[in-house]
Amino acid sequence: MTITPEIKKSDILNITNLSVKNAVECKLSILEEEIPSIVYTSARGSLNSVECLNGEIRYSGKAVFYLMLYSGGLKKCEAGVEFSYKQDLKEISEGDCFCGDIAVENVKVTVNNGIPTISAMIVLSGTAYKKSAVEYLKDVPELNVKKCQAESITLTACESKDFDLEDEFSLDFSVNDVVWHDETVCAKSVTSGIGSVSIEGEAEVKALVLLDDGKTEYIQRVIPFNFEKELKSVMPDSICTAKVSVTDSNLKVIVDSNKGKSSVQVSIKVCARTCAYENEPITYIADAYSEDCFITVEKTPVTLRKSLGESVIQKKIESKGAIKFEKNTLLVCPLFAKIEESEVEQTSDKVIVKGLVRFGVLVNTDGAYSVETALLPFDITVDDRCAISILRSEVACFKASIDGDGLNVEFTVSIAVEKSQSKTFGFGVAVSCGRERKKSTSAISVYIPNAGDTLWDIAKNLGMKEEDVLKTNSNLQFPLTGEERVVIYREIN
Repeated sequence: MTITPEIKKSDILNITNLSVKNAVECKLSILEEEIPSIVYTSARGSLNSVECLNGEIRYSGKAVFYLMLYSGGLKKCEAGVEFSYKQDLKEISEGDCFCGDIAVENVKVTVNNGIPTISAMIVLSGTAYKKSAVEYLKDVPELNVKKCQAESITLTACESKDFDLEDEFSLDFSVNDVVWHDETVCAKSVTSGIGSVSIEGEAEVKALVLLDDGKTEYIQRVIPFNFEKELKSVMPDSICTAKVSVTDSNLKVIVDSNKGKSSVQVSIKVCARTCAYENEPITYIADAYSEDCFITVEKTPVTLRKSLGESVIQKKIESKGAIKFEKNTLLVCPLFAKIEESEVEQTSDKVIVKGLVRFGVLVNTDGAYSVETALLPFDITVDDRCAISILRSEVACFKASIDGDGLNVEFTVSIAVEKSQSKTFGFGVAVSCGRERKKSTSAISVYIPNAGDTLWDIAKNLGMKEEDVLKTNSNLQFPLTGEERVVIYREIN
């Protein structure tokens, strides 16, 4: 007997997390003697392009630095630098898709040859998606087969697109200058439709403005948005994720000196990086046997990941007396709150997301400005047995107040996670025929099973179809205990 199995191929998705670091620096338009008066520095990075080559990744973008100084009053300084790097990475191949973002870390101000210079570390982090082919036996007409179905996640689209957010709001006071501002965006939900993806989220605008009398005022606004992006390969049952980030922003203040009021025009450029997936069902032969000969199905174990979609978990964090101050300290404004680190702890019945939030506030003590920072731990419990991976993590609605000599803080931790299930399957990739099966010449025979035998095991050992075994053994309860007897009746010519 010759068996000619049909070998099929299917694409599965291998996901590799990447992190790449490189340094940037640029000159500052301040004097050397003003460096000690720097109160606060912050930075934002934006990604222009990423290209995956064989063993190499190339990327370009822009880093913008913001400084707040106190030199005869509060002042601001901004500087920017464009960068382009290539990095050797063995995990990368040409044609891979990459979805990620830029973070700016370790910001330092130094003096080089008498020129104030700011430097930082650019961190590119994200996920590389690689398609791999899996071979499996789809159909073998000559055999009795046991089929199973697996589902593998397949990337159908990975795109980036910019969109603009604009808003204007009025203030009941006259603004002289914007000393510091910060804009953050987050995606609240991602919905797939027919040929498009809808992203719903919020942009939070924070600014410290200088009034005509030299005093400061802190303003904060939340701008909701709903952005739709065309993706032809997306259908309503697709699984979509999105990461949104600010690539550029501008705050323009218009002063009405007659009425002593101002209006702030906000313009934010946002980049949305979207990935769409679908679960591809694969029906394959898990095992097989022949009535005429003994056969062997060679298997290659493969672990497939089935995505169950994205969800957002949130928790409100409050802390009293998070930082202790002198009694003559005044709170100017809350500056930032960001997740410093986060991890997922998986147990048999629940998932715990843990992390640390670093926050900072601008304070004034006896006329001297300073930034005070602290760390707060958080944990969020999710009653779910699925595997969970963190897609995005943000801190929103950061509020702070001084009560006595202590700082009270309040913010909301928002973490977007993807739920998935992983299972290892054996894909048969070859069939080899062995010795011929000896046919019984008895009209009646009794087979003694092993404990745990299933109907499939009995049929395979006897070289009979499952339905033929059940014709004369309909009373058997599978799996067997080993005490039963399987009676076989045959027609003898």
